Parts: sequence; structure tokens; C-alpha cells
Amino acid sequence: MKMPARHLHRWLGALLLLPLLAVTASGLLLGNPRWLDRGRDPVLRVVADPVRPGVLWQGRASGLWRSTDAGGAWREVPMLSPPLDVAGVAVAGDTIWAAGAAGDLVVSRDGGGVWESLPGLPLDGARVRDLGAGPDGALYAWTTRGLFAGADGGRAWTARGDAPAATPTDRVRALHTGWWLGPRGKLFNDVAAAATILLAVTGLLAWRRRNGRR
Repeated sequence: MKMPARHLHRWLGALLLLPLLAVTASGLLLGNPRWLDRGRDPVLRVVADPVRPGVLWQGRASGLWRSTDAGGAWREVPMLSPPLDVAGVAVAGDTIWAAGAAGDLVVSRDGGGVWESLPGLPLDGARVRDLGAGPDGALYAWTTRGLFAGADGGRAWTARGDAPAATPTDRVRALHTGWWLGPRGKLFNDVAAAATILLAVTGLLAWRRRNGRR
């Protein structure tokens, strides 16, 4: 009776590794969506420049793109650290902001020639949905946690009004990807997930060799 029970225990342990691997791998991929979208560059936002006729700004998964002929041709805007999954573009005179879905933010103060990275939005795992600027330079970001108002040209952000708390989906996503601890939490989650997958796979291979299955 001991041998069958031991074998059953081993098989159950091996089978339980499969959902563990699936959950771990899905968290890793959810936190790094570009791995799944490799080879694709979907358009997320298109904004007409109210100051420069014929100029359009396009937010893509890869960064910010620009057209100077009303959409006839597009070119990627060169910058040192482009935001990814650009979900919002706002224009106020010669100042242009672009925000990635994760809250990373860049600004140009010369109509799109030179770009500067800003600290970003304090989203705690939420996502940017749109970005807007008033004629007086007031900056606003609509996110899955409500409206945020930018100050000092987008260097500081505060929730405006009764911003809703993170939805259960936001909280699960933040927990699953490590964002509930911020960027360092995501990095720790990625490393831990990769280590867990490696440990599980090598453990399964060792178990198969021990049982005479190659």
C-alpha cells in the first residue's frame, strides 16, 4: 500500500505544478504585455495638433508617432526613453505631453523636437485611459482610478475630487503582476516568477529521470 500511495502523491504533486506554472507564467506575461504583442504595434490614440495644421500625434504600443501631412505618412518620434502603450497625448501651444498606459510620462516644450522624461503618475497599478490639457496649460489624466490633475507641468499629480478606489480588477492585476509594491515590486515579481518556472521545470525533469522516463 505504501508504494501506490507514494506514487499517487508524486503524481498529484506533478499535476499541481501545472496550474502553478500557468498562474506564474500568466502573471509574468500580464506584467510584460509587449512579450505577447511582439511583432504587433496597435494604435491606441490619435490626436490632431490644434496649433500645427496637418500634424497628427499617434499613440502606439511602441511609443509616440507623428504625421506632418494629415496622416499620409507616419514616423516614430525619436526620444531617449519613450513611453510604452501611449494612451494619451495632450497639446498646449508648443508643449506636448504623452503618457503611457502604466503612467510613464514625457514632455516636449518646443513642439516635439526635444523630449524630457517626467516622474510619471502615481497609479499604484491602475492604467491611464486619456490625457488632456487646457489652453492655460492645465493638465489632466483620466485613469482607471478616476481623474488626476497635473501641476508643475506634469511633475506632480493629485487625485481630483472623489477619485474612485482601485477596482477589484485593478487590485488583482496589481497583485498578480507585482505592481502593488510599485516598480520594484514588479521587478521582484518578474524575477520570482522566472525562478519559480525554472525550479518547477527542472524539478519535473528530475522527477521523470528518477522514474526512468526520458
